[in-house]
Amino acid sequence: MIKLKQILTEGMGDCYQAAGRLIMEYIGKGKLVHGMVNGQGSLEGIRFGHAWAEVGSKVLDHSNSKKKSIPKKLYYAMGRINPRECKYYKYKDAAKFMVGKGHWGPWEMSGGVVMAEEIPDAKGEIGKKNQRIPNDILDKLDEAKRSRLAHGSSGRTYGSKTVLKLNKVRKGQKVVYTGEENPDKKFEGEEGVILKQAPGQGGRYVIVLMNGKKYQMHKNDLGILK
Repeated sequence: MIKLKQILTEGMGDCYQAAGRLIMEYIGKGKLVHGMVNGQGSLEGIRFGHAWAEVGSKVLDHSNSKKKSIPKKLYYAMGRINPRECKYYKYKDAAKFMVGKGHWGPWEMSGGVVMAEEIPDAKGEIGKKNQRIPNDILDKLDEAKRSRLAHGSSGRTYGSKTVLKLNKVRKGQKVVYTGEENPDKKFEGEEGVILKQAPGQGGRYVIVLMNGKKYQMHKNDLGILK
């Protein structure tokens, strides 16, 4: 039986750091969440900031190496979590805050204790806020941020290349992979040629020849080389 105290009390100390590192493993697949949870046991009646990752219908809570994977509905019910009190971040949004703030969070909410009259001994396990991110991780995030498309008045730049947004698809267009929709390091910065519009799927995908192979890619992952 899953015990809320074990998940939401024992694993509080490094929750922001653990969740931040976790979302870096699920680029393009999950969301980082900062929210408020209700404690249990000695923390009954006290609400405090917590962080976790969501991938599909699962919540991944790796606080203090607990490595819990729990159905989202159950997790929210146990912690009496109100989605309206949560902040949800895709990887690229979380990366911007990490680089800009220099710490794991929270960034847009206090994450402080609410209704705290006298915090019990377990208060030391409540998520520590504003923990600094190691420089090596910040460097990697900043490098990835710089390598992405930076908007400009005459188009956008990707590294030293100027690119335009792919709107109308034409056979033979030269494109560069930018990964705006579905980041994939395998293709980052690679150039290719559009062969045709992919059938169906609302016209969102195209067939691209890249490195001698054909790939189906989302239009938002490609920029037109100017």
